[in-house]
Amino acid sequence: MAGAAIVMVKGDLDRRGHISKKGFAMPLSMQEVYDSAIQLPLDIQAMLAERLINNVETHIDPEITRLHCAIAKKRIAEVLSGEVQPVEGNEALQRVRKAVGR
Repeated sequence: MAGAAIVMVKGDLDRRGHISKKGFAMPLSMQEVYDSAIQLPLDIQAMLAERLINNVETHIDPEITRLHCAIAKKRIAEVLSGEVQPVEGNEALQRVRKAVGR
């Protein structure tokens, strides 16, 4: 299935997560979309992921963005003041995985 494309129709999701158009529910659940997407070449997966992220980013509540910015500014100030020491991303992920038992 490498190189296959996912064709989505414009419509709404029903209660089972299937895409519906004009009252006709297609057997296309989120799991089926995911299973199809991971069969695509990595460059196409990356482009699809980027498009999905861009779409989600356009629908973020401005209040959530404001709160995230406030937290980021607080953390930057903590690092600059020496109150906390930064940890490299890979080390932080290892710590989290160990804490949650992965």
